[in-house]
Amino acid sequence: MNCRTCQKWLHLYGEGELSSLQRRKIIHHLQSCSRCQSVSERIELFKQSVGTFNKTTPEMDQLEFSMNQVMDSIQRHEKKSRQRSGLDRWMWLTRPAVQMATVCLLFIMISSFFVQESVMINRVANLEGKIEGSVSMPKSTWSQYLSTIREFENNLFNGDAEKVFNQIMNNEIHGQTLTQYTMRFFQLSPSQQFKIIRFYRSVQDLYPIPKSTIRSIENAYWQNKIRF
Repeated sequence: MNCRTCQKWLHLYGEGELSSLQRRKIIHHLQSCSRCQSVSERIELFKQSVGTFNKTTPEMDQLEFSMNQVMDSIQRHEKKSRQRSGLDRWMWLTRPAVQMATVCLLFIMISSFFVQESVMINRVANLEGKIEGSVSMPKSTWSQYLSTIREFENNLFNGDAEKVFNQIMNNEIHGQTLTQYTMRFFQLSPSQQFKIIRFYRSVQDLYPIPKSTIRSIENAYWQNKIRF
């Protein structure tokens, strides 16, 4: 028997699947061939290792502990992934370009607020100067005129149509006074302006209020771009 045939039959020799003649030939060859003898020893050592492994049975406690470790590791990984993905949604806010745009927007909003307030104050002052310059009358008469205007305003805001009608009919509020009152329209709050316009439109067919005055007030209202 040559070495090739012997090594081919060695794994069958250990399992007892060869005939007695084949077994005798292998034994005779192993006694005379150190190379095949070394291969046979390695095969026996491998079989012993496999047999020892098959006899080893893991305990249930160790198996459960290992499973818990694996599940905990998976849950920790998923939790970190969720936290990371939640933060990633808002990471664009930390970009320098976004921060710069936010600062510029806030600066523009704050600046426009103060500029608008300053413009309104100057407009009111200019209108008051126009009123005083357009009405040439003694100081006492001017005070009485302002008192009449304020009374007219109060009657309007209180919805007292009878008093308003009496003032108009008694010529306390005539065309020139209504025109001057229109100029003071800018000084009123938006709610007061809206109330005056609504009153004028409701009584323009009943009371002798010039339609030009109503149009002037409405134009002033819309040019001021007031919204409710």
